Amino acid sequence: MKLEATFPDHWKTKRLVRACGAEAVVGLLRLWGHAQTRREFTGLTLNPVKLAGMMDYSGDEKALWEAMTDPQAPWLDEEPEGTWAIHGFAEHNRQLIHLWGASVKGGRPAKDNTILDKVGLGANGSHMETICKPYGFSTEKVVTTPTLEEFKIAASMMMVEEAIAEEVWHDNESRAISPNGEWTDWNGRPIANWRANLKARASQIARKRPATALTKPKGVWDAKQGIDALKAKLEKMKSDPRNRRHKADCPWESEWLPEAKAEAARIRQRIAELEGVVAA
Repeated sequence: MKLEATFPDHWKTKRLVRACGAEAVVGLLRLWGHAQTRREFTGLTLNPVKLAGMMDYSGDEKALWEAMTDPQAPWLDEEPEGTWAIHGFAEHNRQLIHLWGASVKGGRPAKDNTILDKVGLGANGSHMETICKPYGFSTEKVVTTPTLEEFKIAASMMMVEEAIAEEVWHDNESRAISPNGEWTDWNGRPIANWRANLKARASQIARKRPATALTKPKGVWDAKQGIDALKAKLEKMKSDPRNRRHKADCPWESEWLPEAKAEAARIRQRIAELEGVVAA
């Protein structure tokens, strides 16, 4: 069973906890385990009582049923026949299901008659595995979506903020998976290149954010320009003899005129304020 390390922090998990408590999450793991051990993830005949029994849930059965079948955040998908399928199980466990089919046909081929599987990266960055068959490779491939850690690493190489990368990853994970094992966009179309999707979505999110990142640099620049202008004005006042007078007790020394002295004090105070903006 494929279970991401970030499962406890996924928004659907948190929503299930808020609706039915942590016991429901443990029950969800039981349900997934039941699907894997019995190889039954679709065509399930369920009702609120049976579901609560399979999940060993002791709380409100109706609330559990509504949370598990909520179309906005489903853990179970209703099928046309009136049965139920575990949401995303087939898409996230394609390789496991393939191995089930191989075991029905006689199990894994002998090592002497096989070529080792090769695992690599496809052109779109998705993990691609060539399924091994006797005397050569088959053309069947399993494509899986990147983990959150792989997504973050790719984001760091693109200079995308980690918080934005997590937002994009969780948003992609919240939608259905295509038959090829790829994420889908809001219109249900497969996302063939998740790296390009990350870059485009990150730019889109950044554009919608308030332009706070540009406020401070612009303010610092204006503050520096203001400091230079005020210092130049202060020097000009110092060199202007009209702003000074001779002292009465020491005629050979001069002092600021009261008006000029007050103006110089205001200029120095403003310079100190702008220097605080630059240092912030």
